[in-house]
Amino acid sequence: MIKRKFSYYFSVGTNAFAWQTVILSIINILFGTGVSFNSYVVLQCLCIGFTIPFLMFFTDKLTLKTNFPTKILVDLIDVFLVVLIMGGALFKWFEFVLADLAIVAGVILAVYFVVFAITIVRDRIDSDFINKKIKERNKNENSH
Repeated sequence: MIKRKFSYYFSVGTNAFAWQTVILSIINILFGTGVSFNSYVVLQCLCIGFTIPFLMFFTDKLTLKTNFPTKILVDLIDVFLVVLIMGGALFKWFEFVLADLAIVAGVILAVYFVVFAITIVRDRIDSDFINKKIKERNKNENSH
């Protein structure tokens, strides 16, 4: 169980890092605005990408028995807190003005839902694999 949870949160962190880096790069290329990438910024993206699932690990324990939309809302609050504190206040990626915050919110939502979709697809593949193994086991048990 612990291995599965670690794998889940590691996957979330890896995907968050990858997709935030790609989306921020695209914004920078297309609009000439946003974070200017260098080695430090990539490491900062990595820190943010893994701080988010670390925080989610704890808030997921608090929201274990809540409904699905509430979990999404809490996850988004986690992401916004990390990005605003680390990305804005600590790393100075953006100013706390409406235009920058609107872009930040768009990036957060895009990254969150891409990672969310990847997680759902991954869970579906795992579920299908487990169900296939159960059917094979039942078939083998019934044939004996």
